[in-house]
Amino acid sequence: MKIINAHVHMIDLENAFKPYTLADFEAEGNFFSGGNIDDTLSLMGSAKLIKQMDEAGIEQSVLFACDAPILYASNEYVAGLCEAYPKRLVGFSSVNPKRANAVTLIDSAVKRMGLMGIYFHPPLQDFFPNDKAIFPIYELLSALKIPAVFHVGSTPFGSIVRLDQANPLLLDEVANNFPRLKILLTSLGTLWNNEAFMVVEKHRNVYINTSSCAYELKGLLTNDNIIRVGVNKFIFGTAYPAPFGAKAHRMKEFVEAINSLPLPAEIKERIFFKNFQEFIEVEHKKKIQMEKLNVRQGMALSEDTKKMMMSDVMKKAIAKIPQEGASKAAELVARSFYKEMHKYGFSKEQVISVASEIISCLNKSLSGYVEKKDKKQC
Repeated sequence: MKIINAHVHMIDLENAFKPYTLADFEAEGNFFSGGNIDDTLSLMGSAKLIKQMDEAGIEQSVLFACDAPILYASNEYVAGLCEAYPKRLVGFSSVNPKRANAVTLIDSAVKRMGLMGIYFHPPLQDFFPNDKAIFPIYELLSALKIPAVFHVGSTPFGSIVRLDQANPLLLDEVANNFPRLKILLTSLGTLWNNEAFMVVEKHRNVYINTSSCAYELKGLLTNDNIIRVGVNKFIFGTAYPAPFGAKAHRMKEFVEAINSLPLPAEIKERIFFKNFQEFIEVEHKKKIQMEKLNVRQGMALSEDTKKMMMSDVMKKAIAKIPQEGASKAAELVARSFYKEMHKYGFSKEQVISVASEIISCLNKSLSGYVEKKDKKQC
């Protein structure tokens, strides 16, 4: 049976603890209560991840970027790992929704990097999911059909986080306002199990993954619970590399726990992979990959990306005209234009082709302006 692990963290250890240090977690009230942190850190590395997947019979894993300390992994970092293992790994982006340029970053992560969804960690990113200031982000995700994952429940980082930001009931308001936004709650709610199940049961667009402690699965994933909440709502995940109690993470243990449950084979098949495929809408996933390819081939850029590329450049160029003249301004535009196009994957020949098109458009615009001016004078 095919298995997808839809909850994996591959932490960028060089940057993960900024502005904290491991010593912070040894201080009273600022501890890591999720188990032995050394055991967790020792599981970092793509080779160890793939080895655990092979041992557990897992075909594919979903890596979550995380725009926050502790679990930090940039979108570029995750996209790079997915490119290194294209048949084994797919990625979800992460952007702190409080960032001023959050919309642009999300657009870039999906269309340029090909990441399939977005991961939010409200306690580590310090926001409440039902804050209306964030609703424009949800509007964008709905429009682009980008599924959103929200960490809910227990958060083992002591006094640097607030548990009330991880209450699954906060997602009820989000789901009410954005019925087309697909939402995935993590870890069966981790000690907020009933609250999480209530939200998932109520909303057709809300799902939940199984990345709770393996020993809890027998009591939570009963046939009655699954039928009541929805057989299409439960998605397999393990929250690799998180330890559980004193035990280091083993993906195989979670697979065995699901297989041991007295559930029909059809439900296990749904949990292991079918529900995730429906959650991300496989056909839309293919479309995202094509958009990524198009951008790299110089065929398309979103309107938001075009505006982002040119607005700051033009402002700087216009400011230079009075002091240094038009030629210096043109030089700045050309240099910045090439740099930005190169960053987005365009070859030298493609940059020249696009620049030629821009010059052609400018000529047309100027010709039209002159014609209008002449008519007014007549």
